[in-house]
Amino acid sequence: MKINKLISVLLFIAAFCSCEKETNENLNIITERINDIIIIGHNQIFYDSKNDFRLQIDSVLNDSQCPIGVLCYWEGNAEVHFKLKMNEKQHIFNLNTHYNFRSDTVINNIKFKLVGLDPYPN
Repeated sequence: MKINKLISVLLFIAAFCSCEKETNENLNIITERINDIIIIGHNQIFYDSKNDFRLQIDSVLNDSQCPIGVLCYWEGNAEVHFKLKMNEKQHIFNLNTHYNFRSDTVINNIKFKLVGLDPYPN
């Protein structure tokens, strides 16, 4: 399968501890990227006009990353639940920060890869 695009997702999630579901009215649409890296924050939707898709974080399902300043046996993992709307279809998927778990997926020949989750636990 030929992959036309690679989109890496680096997440900076400040105050993502809120347990309430957000409505679309509370979300900010962003379009900026650095090369192929998208940075999505809390209450944001990334919109790609060229490929006509919207990507957002639904939730952080698990975050067992090793806290900053602590010596750990392994670096841990964070699992993030995403919603993608492309070609009028909704795609739901989970990606992980640790390489032993699924960290990327391909949808319509576009590769989405989770490359990090911030903030790291303290």
